Amino acid sequence: MSHTRHRVLNRKILFFLSIILITRLLLLVVGAGLLAYGAYHQELPYLYASGGCLAGLLLLQMIHGLESSKVVCPNCRSQILQVKQCSKHKQAKKLFGSYSLRLALQVIFTNHFRCQYCSQSYQWRGRRK
Repeated sequence: MSHTRHRVLNRKILFFLSIILITRLLLLVVGAGLLAYGAYHQELPYLYASGGCLAGLLLLQMIHGLESSKVVCPNCRSQILQVKQCSKHKQAKKLFGSYSLRLALQVIFTNHFRCQYCSQSYQWRGRRK
């Protein structure tokens, strides 16, 4: 008889991956802006800075891809920070076209988040008031 242990919500990794998700978005915007400005004005320091931003983006993408499978919803056991083509709950909301970005901002700036698959509300740190 096999006794497999169910995954639980890893709160530290959830916070870490939420910060990585937002940092990836910022690096993409800054890197694209520096690339456009450097290419238009033909200035190499801006092009080097944009290359550094895009290299950092690729590094954070690899970290996110490896670690995002460790964060699962305790109720429905779905991986909440990975982009999947599964059907979402009818009350799930997007932010700039992304369910994961909304969840990451909720984790960082509030004390709770809502799973986009089962719509269960979780408090990720501290006690409920």
